[in-house]
This record gives sequence, C-alpha cells and structure tokens, in this order.
Amino acid sequence: MLTMLRNGKSFNVQRYPRQEVLAALGLDIDARVVLFSGRLLASKKIDDALWAVKEACQKVPGVYLLIIGDGPDRVRLERIAGSVLPGHCIFIGEVFDEEQLAKIFSLAEVFLLPGFVGLAIVHAFCFGVPLITERVKNHSPEIQYLHDGYNGFFVDVGDIDGLAS
Repeated sequence: MLTMLRNGKSFNVQRYPRQEVLAALGLDIDARVVLFSGRLLASKKIDDALWAVKEACQKVPGVYLLIIGDGPDRVRLERIAGSVLPGHCIFIGEVFDEEQLAKIFSLAEVFLLPGFVGLAIVHAFCFGVPLITERVKNHSPEIQYLHDGYNGFFVDVGDIDGLAS
C-alpha cells in the first residue's frame, strides 16, 4: 500500500493484484493490455487504434485493447472491432470511479490515442502509462507533456505500423 497526499490529507493507494483485475475482465494472466480512455469520437481516431492492435496481435500473442468511454462513435467502433479484433477488444463503457479507473490503468502497458489528445494524457501519465499518438495538428496544449521516446511516442498520421510497433 502506498500513502499519498490529496488536499493536504494523506490517504492510502491500494495496488491491485493484476491477476484479479484481469480475471474480472475475463482475461488471462498473460494478457498484454493496450488502453484507450476518452469520448468515442471520430477525432480520436480509434479506428487507427483498432487496426494497430490487430497488427500487434499478429506479432505479440495475447494483446488486448481495452476501451474506456462512450460516445456517438461507439456502435460503429464496436462493429469494426468485432470484425478486426474478435475477442481482443473490450468496450468497458464510461467509468468515473477513480478506484475502478486505477484498477484498469494498472493493467495497461501503453495508452493508445491516435487522434486528438486532450486531458487524457494527464490521466495516463498520472498512472505511469506511456502514451502513443499521431502527429495531428489539433492536440490540446497538454501534448507538451509528451516527450517523444521518453514517456511516449509520436508517429506520423495514419502510420498504423508505427502505432503497432
């Protein structure tokens, strides 16, 4: 257990047993987790994430994409995921409970957000998860926290191979 400070008061942060969290999601202990969290919007380019994870699955066994969030693009993305990543993509839905988010973020090896990066970068970095994104023109100012090759990576727009690598 780790003790942290919030608003001048200490509180304990529980580290979650990986096996238990994976089991709750129906995943094997050897699962390799790629995470997306945010609104399901076309500007987030989640399609690119789906294709990149498909490519990664061909190279590394047991890769799964967990998607936290909801939005107008969900039905379309679920349809694509069903054909591109059958059995390797889980749509979790909206999660606002910090403890539940901590459990899911604790599984992630990488945070994949090809399109517009907003405050999600802060969330990923708070949990120590590196971020991979495309060099799109309209990232929010928080993108300055990403140092290519240090705490994440930039790839060219539409570079599915780069996202997968």
